[in-house]
Amino acid sequence: MGASFRGRVEFRRRFGLPTQLNPGQAVWLVFESVDFQASISLNEIEVGTMRLGDDAFRVEIGEQLQHSNHLRVVVDLPAEVDRGERNPLAGGLIGSVRLEISESL
Repeated sequence: MGASFRGRVEFRRRFGLPTQLNPGQAVWLVFESVDFQASISLNEIEVGTMRLGDDAFRVEIGEQLQHSNHLRVVVDLPAEVDRGERNPLAGGLIGSVRLEISESL
């Protein structure tokens, strides 16, 4: 797939339960950006959606975590959408996708 690709792509990632979690800690799933729109699920449960231009996506996932986890992101880039300065670029995930661990509020 190159910069001219338009359509749907699916990203999958398996990961284990973060080690050394304390009961008072929160686990956040963070996406910097996406081009153009995405549906995000963890262990077959949808946890959110995001679109190009949205602020970073951040959701607490501690309740959904299991010993073995499956992250699935489906990104759609319709042919007719105008993405401004990103038009000549490939769509998909932009920037990092990461877990952040913090003390619960």
